[in-house]
Amino acid sequence: NRIQKFSSDGVYITKWGTLGTGNGQFRTPQGIAVDSSGNVYVADTDNHRIQKFSSEGVYITQWGTEGYIQGQFKSPQGIAVDSSGYVYVADTANHRIQKFSSEGGYIAQWGTSGMGNGQFYKPQGIAVDKLGYVYVADTDNHRIQKFMPETIKPSKPSNLAANAISATSIVLSWKDNSDNETGFRIQRRLGVCSSTNTNPWAKIAVKGANATTYTSSDLLPDAIYSYRIQAYNKAGNSAWSNCADATTAKNGTPKSPTNLSATSMSANRVKLTWKDNSDNESNIKIWRKSKSGTWALLHTASSNAINHMDETASGNTGTETYYYYVKACNAIGCSSGTNTAIVPYKQAIFASGSLGKVEILWLDKSDNETGFQLQRKAGACSTSSPWSTVHTTGTNAISYSDISLQPGAYSYRVRSFTKSSAAPYAYGYSRWSNCVTATAL
Repeated sequence: NRIQKFSSDGVYITKWGTLGTGNGQFRTPQGIAVDSSGNVYVADTDNHRIQKFSSEGVYITQWGTEGYIQGQFKSPQGIAVDSSGYVYVADTANHRIQKFSSEGGYIAQWGTSGMGNGQFYKPQGIAVDKLGYVYVADTDNHRIQKFMPETIKPSKPSNLAANAISATSIVLSWKDNSDNETGFRIQRRLGVCSSTNTNPWAKIAVKGANATTYTSSDLLPDAIYSYRIQAYNKAGNSAWSNCADATTAKNGTPKSPTNLSATSMSANRVKLTWKDNSDNESNIKIWRKSKSGTWALLHTASSNAINHMDETASGNTGTETYYYYVKACNAIGCSSGTNTAIVPYKQAIFASGSLGKVEILWLDKSDNETGFQLQRKAGACSTSSPWSTVHTTGTNAISYSDISLQPGAYSYRVRSFTKSSAAPYAYGYSRWSNCVTATAL
């Protein structure tokens, strides 16, 4: 019920883990893999989960519970990481392979119980080569199976959203749940998303692999359009995504502002910035709500305004969450609002140095962040050295190992950020944390 680490000659270095179900504890760990950054992934078999650690055994995250739906496990035993950082798990007692992002986001699965090609009976070992071919030790079928990256149909896109940005354009955004798609097909029809809508679907565009946004243009003003998308590759098509609809603005109304950003400047101040896309607005209206309140008009700015300082955002660094959106308006009406920018809480940071590296830890004080931005500069906090971003994490991260450093002092700060779930994206940024200095030996 532990992990041990050795040099390449078998010299003991460190260990971590005890018997249990808590973070960093194990019950019969049977699979282990290491990614290109040195992070360690463990198939914690009898706890039916995957745990992720730094190369020194510092707990990072975990995913999985006992069960059969996607993202759950039944006695996972084999684990592998490919050159892109994707994690493959031999979900042994569920007789399948599951694939995840490095933070545990579900991507795809294949296999059922059986003896046919692509079926398994208690697969226990798995490996991935540099070209992406997957090798599985199909234990109780007494064989090895090899899979091509594109012998698996891509997973269907999800979280499709449609947002009108003018009288003639709608922006689509979606979550790409595959890494083996050739591209995406986009369809559109008039009317709302409804089973009673009998208007025909028509293909309007094809986007390449890894695309997550598309702008549908040349539309009618004040009209409702529905959209759906599917991923495809040589193996076939995914299922269609969810349907999303939006209503274009009235003819003559301004185009929506975009690129909304809300940044905490102090415990009472939040700076708002946006891109003005219109030349016919009379004013810009800014709306705000707190987590415990309701939406209300905060301020009406002049035409062509691109920023505003909210001086009344009391407690935004740690006791109250603020939400913002912006519209452009004229005598005909207002544009659609931007997506919502949410300001997360300020973090506290700690750091300690060792041979060639610095370990950075911070307290995750938000429950709504998309991730964290970590910055570093040479020397002490008081120096005038410029800050540079050295790492951006996903949600719930609390640590980072800054490695391969030359001996000397380094200073660090961190902030949390949020990103809207749909395009055009809006961002919120916490105030920067305290600055800490550590020395790499």
